[in-house]
Amino acid sequence: MQRLHYVTIPPDAFGAMRLQLDKAGVTSAVLFPDLEGIAAYVTRTHLYLADEILPRLGGIGSNL
Repeated sequence: MQRLHYVTIPPDAFGAMRLQLDKAGVTSAVLFPDLEGIAAYVTRTHLYLADEILPRLGGIGSNL
């Protein structure tokens, strides 16, 4: 029985997927509870990556 499966995520879906993970509570502050992880979380909540802008505005990829 094979238990390892590979999932390929298209690059244009990264932003929307990060937003969905954030809504589910999966953030860098939870995964890495040290100062660096918390700093990355604070940075991401105030500075959006380029591939997150359209999903945040309800554009392409927002319904993944």
